[in-house]
Amino acid sequence: TEGYLEILIKIFLPFFVILTFCNSFLKKGRKEKILSLFLCFLLTASGCQMVEPEKRAYPLVAGIDWQKGEYQIILSMAQLAESTGQGKTGGEGQAEDQSGVVLKGKSKEEILKAYHRQEQLYLDPGHIQAVVFGKNIMEVPGRLEETLLCMEKDHSLGNSLSVFAAEDLDQVFDRKKTKEESLGKFLTGVYENRISGKKPVTLSQVYRQLHNEKRIRALPELLVEENGIVVDKIP
Repeated sequence: TEGYLEILIKIFLPFFVILTFCNSFLKKGRKEKILSLFLCFLLTASGCQMVEPEKRAYPLVAGIDWQKGEYQIILSMAQLAESTGQGKTGGEGQAEDQSGVVLKGKSKEEILKAYHRQEQLYLDPGHIQAVVFGKNIMEVPGRLEETLLCMEKDHSLGNSLSVFAAEDLDQVFDRKKTKEESLGKFLTGVYENRISGKKPVTLSQVYRQLHNEKRIRALPELLVEENGIVVDKIP
């Protein structure tokens, strides 16, 4: 499963690489002691880091805005069956796309604390497929650029995410108003199914604009209309 693969890559692989280097420098009498310490640490660490897939929360879309001196984050969550193909279908709580989880804070640490105060599942951002920036964060000078630099350092986010802008994040993430069964599926399929001849604007492209051009070009804009969400101002 993905959880075990993550543990293997992030915990076991680095330590076995370290052991390989240590093997060249340590005397034989000390090798056994070092190996024992590493194995004890691995057992302890894996017990803390291992989170079963059914105990994880999988955001598909993240909305990011800036309001009253702090970030507002809205996460559109997917159930296990949709994001990983695992788990049973048709059971209680197996809705394809839950209502957005709203978090507020001035930093990543504050936002994570806010999440843990109101949610029980471990937050796994590795399945995020699209990011939507709100109007305020794009209008405050330097705020979007600062946010993007922080996102670039977060290796849990992929660079291939589709990027959008929205006048009103609350409306975009409100399924009753948008009439979209799954916001994540809509945003990942909109270019393929509804907009021919256009390629999505990705997070990696926005990073390059920030570093090479010192600015962010206009982003595709999500508009909530009577019949659902439409995409406007496509580059």
